Amino acid sequence: MAEKEDDYEVGYRRPPKHSQFQPGQSGNPSGRPKTKTFEEEVMAALEGQVMVTENGRRRAISKRRAGAIQLVNRYASGDLKAAKMVLEIARAQEARHQDGAGEAPALSPEDRLVLEVVLDQMRRASGESSAEEDTDER
Repeated sequence: MAEKEDDYEVGYRRPPKHSQFQPGQSGNPSGRPKTKTFEEEVMAALEGQVMVTENGRRRAISKRRAGAIQLVNRYASGDLKAAKMVLEIARAQEARHQDGAGEAPALSPEDRLVLEVVLDQMRRASGESSAEEDTDER
């Protein structure tokens, strides 16, 4: 056996002192791996690249941009659901800029007129009456 009191016999489940973790040293220094939330995974996927062909040339764009292009193209072709989404995004963007969060220019009077016409068409298509029509009938 060992002569010192703090020495002990090395054996089964008794490793040598020099190979044991030192006080305050972790057995897993890098810690538990971080996991991403669903929202973080979606955002990472949106930043992925896709190849598109425009005017006969191939180029890589983000999936987010590709989705935005497709949405706006559907809006331009008269899709009412796409129009509603684009208008909601435009209104949110305008509200954000009016709150001072950005420096983008406000919508011109012509743009506002176009938005109101499209919204009016959407209301008529869905069978809703606008507040203006209700007040005119009374």
